[in-house]
Amino acid sequence: AVNANTPTQSMQSLSTIWQEHKVKSGESLSAIFSSNDLNKLDLHNIVHANDISSQFATIRPGNSLMIGHDISGELSHLIYKKNAYAELKATKLEDGSFKVELLEQEVDRKINTATGVIHTSLFVDGKNAGLSDNIIMQLANIFAWDIDFALNLYEGDRFSIIYEKLYIGSKLIGPGNIIAAEFINQGKSIKAARYQNTEGKASYYTSGGNSIRKAFLRTPIDFARISSHFNLKRKHPVLNRIRAHKGVDYAARSGTPIKAAGDGKITYRGRKGGYGRVVIVQH
Repeated sequence: AVNANTPTQSMQSLSTIWQEHKVKSGESLSAIFSSNDLNKLDLHNIVHANDISSQFATIRPGNSLMIGHDISGELSHLIYKKNAYAELKATKLEDGSFKVELLEQEVDRKINTATGVIHTSLFVDGKNAGLSDNIIMQLANIFAWDIDFALNLYEGDRFSIIYEKLYIGSKLIGPGNIIAAEFINQGKSIKAARYQNTEGKASYYTSGGNSIRKAFLRTPIDFARISSHFNLKRKHPVLNRIRAHKGVDYAARSGTPIKAAGDGKITYRGRKGGYGRVVIVQH
């Protein structure tokens, strides 16, 4: 529990008793209301209060919900910390409805540049270039349609990026977006620039104005290593005779997210012989 005098922009009522709830993986707002014995009618009134209140349904693991109770023990406030500079605040009105507002601090976006040369891997050499994990992941996702970072990354490949760092006043609060990037892979230059349309949807485009997104990803997993290549003349490790290996095996830590190569329909999910656990996607 947090007392009413906890210093935060949104905590203004001295008669409010505050409780912090850290959102867990797989936890919904409905589940949080149940585990904290909160009224489901209040939940309904919050998420249907106005056009922005539906953002309460997109809570993310690791972020905080501040639950405020009045002196009678009833829910009076709900604050969701979206990030370091924005919070969603619901305040209960006298008629039992809720006022929901998005409170954002002014963020200063400063432009930075970085370049790097591949000697080990995109992750290691990105860190050596001073990039955060977040920016390295953005870089990998931008070029995932053109470069297999496990199979087709070579010594001497280069990358250059223009990206944002976010500040509130003089305090650095984290990385922003990559604005433009270039990756030189085996001598071939691939460039991408970020564009955000009037609806707020952002994507990356080539210098010719085409989307950098292709039909299929080059690799289904970030920063993996190849444990077994496609090989029509491979000797089977168990049968000890020539048996074609018509696939590429990627090795990564348990729990690493695996991506579908492209949009499609799942036609099978379960165990399948020597493959073990399998998901088959029809593209």
